[in-house]
Amino acid sequence: MDAPAGAEIFTINGKGSVGIGNTGPSYKQDVTGDLRTTTGAYFATSSGNVGIGSTAPGGKLNVAGNVI
Repeated sequence: MDAPAGAEIFTINGKGSVGIGNTGPSYKQDVTGDLRTTTGAYFATSSGNVGIGSTAPGGKLNVAGNVI
């Protein structure tokens, strides 16, 4: 994440919630912006699209592979 010098990149509030890209986390982990896991299991975009097995979800839920 690129940020200007001195800008906050993440926040930990008094309740232990972590905000990444925001300074007021409402959940234990609250991310503003794109999110990617190192396993590539899922990917969420800032527009709210979620990909499972896909890093470029074209809809609200995009599943690559077989669905059981």
